[in-house]
Amino acid sequence: APWVSHSMIGDGLWGLLRLDPMFPLLAMKDWSASSLMRNPYRAARALISEHAQVTPVELFSQLGPESILVLYQHNPPFWQPPQQIGTPLLWLAGMRDALLSEADERRSAAFYGADYVAIPGAGHNIMMEPTQAKTAAQVHEWLVAQGIR
Repeated sequence: APWVSHSMIGDGLWGLLRLDPMFPLLAMKDWSASSLMRNPYRAARALISEHAQVTPVELFSQLGPESILVLYQHNPPFWQPPQQIGTPLLWLAGMRDALLSEADERRSAAFYGADYVAIPGAGHNIMMEPTQAKTAAQVHEWLVAQGIR
Protein backbone atom coordinates (compact mmCIF):
# COMPACT_ATOMS: atom_id res chain seq x y z
CA ALA A 1 0.00 0.00 0.00
CA PRO A 2 1.30 3.46 -0.72
CA TRP A 3 0.49 4.58 2.82
CA VAL A 4 0.90 2.10 5.60
CA SER A 5 0.18 4.31 8.56
CA HIS A 6 -3.13 3.80 10.29
CA SER A 7 -4.37 7.27 9.44
CA MET A 8 -3.06 9.30 6.55
CA ILE A 9 -5.39 12.10 7.55
CA GLY A 10 -3.81 12.23 10.99
CA ASP A 11 -0.26 11.49 9.94
CA GLY A 12 0.56 12.13 6.31
CA LEU A 13 -1.79 14.96 5.45
CA TRP A 14 0.16 17.49 7.52
CA GLY A 15 3.38 16.41 5.84
CA LEU A 16 1.76 16.84 2.45
CA LEU A 17 0.49 20.29 3.35
CA ARG A 18 3.93 21.34 4.61
CA LEU A 19 5.47 20.23 1.32
CA ASP A 20 2.81 21.70 -0.93
CA PRO A 21 -0.17 23.66 0.44
CA MET A 22 -1.78 23.57 -3.03
CA PHE A 23 -1.72 19.76 -3.28
CA PRO A 24 -5.26 19.08 -1.94
CA LEU A 25 -6.83 21.56 -4.35
CA LEU A 26 -4.81 20.32 -7.31
CA ALA A 27 -5.53 16.68 -6.42
CA MET A 28 -9.28 17.30 -6.51
CA LYS A 29 -8.91 18.53 -10.10
CA ASP A 30 -8.19 15.04 -11.48
CA TRP A 31 -8.16 12.74 -8.41
CA SER A 32 -4.52 12.03 -9.08
CA ALA A 33 -1.47 12.17 -6.84
CA SER A 34 0.46 13.60 -9.80
CA SER A 35 -0.01 17.17 -8.60
CA LEU A 36 2.22 16.51 -5.58
CA MET A 37 4.89 15.00 -7.80
CA ARG A 38 4.55 17.45 -10.69
CA ASN A 39 8.29 17.82 -11.27
CA PRO A 40 11.51 16.04 -10.26
CA TYR A 41 12.29 18.58 -7.54
CA ARG A 42 8.93 18.13 -5.78
CA ALA A 43 9.09 14.34 -6.08
CA ALA A 44 12.59 14.21 -4.62
CA ARG A 45 11.69 16.60 -1.83
CA ALA A 46 8.79 14.36 -0.77
CA LEU A 47 10.26 10.90 -1.27
CA ILE A 48 14.06 10.74 -1.00
CA SER A 49 16.98 12.32 0.81
CA GLU A 50 19.67 14.34 -0.92
CA HIS A 51 21.94 11.26 -0.68
CA ALA A 52 19.55 8.84 -2.42
CA GLN A 53 20.76 6.22 -4.88
CA VAL A 54 18.57 7.73 -7.60
CA THR A 55 18.54 11.26 -8.94
CA PRO A 56 15.38 13.37 -8.79
CA VAL A 57 14.99 12.92 -12.57
CA GLU A 58 15.31 9.11 -12.28
CA LEU A 59 12.80 9.05 -9.43
CA PHE A 60 10.35 11.25 -11.32
CA SER A 61 10.57 9.04 -14.41
CA GLN A 62 9.47 6.03 -12.31
CA LEU A 63 6.37 7.65 -10.84
CA GLY A 64 2.90 7.05 -12.22
CA PRO A 65 -0.39 8.91 -11.77
CA GLU A 66 -1.68 6.65 -8.99
CA SER A 67 -5.20 7.59 -8.09
CA ILE A 68 -5.56 9.79 -5.06
CA LEU A 69 -8.45 7.54 -4.09
CA VAL A 70 -5.94 4.79 -3.29
CA LEU A 71 -4.36 7.10 -0.74
CA TYR A 72 -7.67 8.02 0.85
CA GLN A 73 -9.41 4.64 0.80
CA HIS A 74 -7.21 3.43 3.66
CA ASN A 75 -8.49 6.12 5.99
CA PRO A 76 -11.62 6.83 7.97
CA PRO A 77 -14.47 6.84 7.18
CA PHE A 78 -13.76 4.33 4.40
CA TRP A 79 -11.52 2.00 6.37
CA GLN A 80 -10.65 1.23 9.96
CA PRO A 81 -7.50 -0.62 10.98
CA PRO A 82 -7.97 -4.13 12.34
CA GLN A 83 -8.04 -4.31 16.12
CA GLN A 84 -6.10 -7.57 16.35
CA ILE A 85 -3.37 -8.73 14.04
CA GLY A 86 -2.05 -12.27 14.27
CA THR A 87 1.12 -11.69 12.26
CA PRO A 88 4.43 -10.26 13.42
CA LEU A 89 4.96 -6.81 11.94
CA LEU A 90 8.09 -4.81 11.26
CA TRP A 91 7.69 -1.06 10.79
CA LEU A 92 10.52 0.73 8.99
CA ALA A 93 10.77 4.51 9.01
CA GLY A 94 13.18 6.86 7.30
CA MET A 95 14.54 9.40 9.76
CA ARG A 96 14.56 12.06 7.02
CA ASP A 97 11.02 11.29 5.81
CA ALA A 98 9.45 14.54 4.61
CA LEU A 99 5.91 13.13 4.68
CA LEU A 100 5.67 11.36 8.04
CA SER A 101 7.31 12.43 11.29
CA GLU A 102 9.13 9.94 13.46
CA ALA A 103 6.56 10.50 16.21
CA ASP A 104 3.77 9.56 13.78
CA GLU A 105 5.71 6.52 12.58
CA ARG A 106 6.37 5.35 16.15
CA ARG A 107 2.71 5.89 17.07
CA SER A 108 1.55 3.85 14.08
CA ALA A 109 4.01 1.06 14.88
CA ALA A 110 2.83 1.01 18.50
CA PHE A 111 -0.81 0.99 17.38
CA TYR A 112 -0.18 -2.23 15.46
CA GLY A 113 2.22 -3.73 18.01
CA ALA A 114 4.94 -3.71 15.35
CA ASP A 115 8.65 -3.84 15.93
CA TYR A 116 10.03 -0.44 14.97
CA VAL A 117 13.27 0.30 13.15
CA ALA A 118 14.32 3.84 12.30
CA ILE A 119 16.62 4.12 9.29
CA PRO A 120 19.08 7.01 9.82
CA GLY A 121 19.48 9.35 6.87
CA ALA A 122 16.69 7.72 4.83
CA GLY A 123 13.78 9.55 3.24
CA HIS A 124 10.27 8.20 2.63
CA ASN A 125 11.40 5.64 0.02
CA ILE A 126 13.93 3.91 2.24
CA MET A 127 15.08 1.39 -0.35
CA MET A 128 16.27 4.18 -2.68
CA GLU A 129 18.79 5.38 -0.11
CA PRO A 130 22.49 4.52 0.35
CA THR A 131 21.49 2.49 3.42
CA GLN A 132 19.43 0.05 1.31
CA ALA A 133 21.77 -2.94 1.81
CA LYS A 134 21.89 -2.40 5.57
CA THR A 135 18.11 -1.97 5.65
CA ALA A 136 17.61 -5.20 3.69
CA ALA A 137 19.95 -6.99 6.11
CA GLN A 138 17.93 -5.68 9.07
CA VAL A 139 14.71 -6.95 7.49
CA HIS A 140 16.34 -10.32 6.82
CA GLU A 141 17.60 -10.58 10.42
CA TRP A 142 14.14 -9.70 11.71
CA LEU A 143 12.52 -12.35 9.50
CA VAL A 144 14.99 -14.99 10.70
CA ALA A 145 14.35 -13.98 14.32
CA GLN A 146 10.62 -14.49 13.66
CA GLY A 147 11.29 -17.98 12.31
CA ILE A 148 10.46 -16.90 8.77
CA ARG A 149 12.96 -18.14 6.22
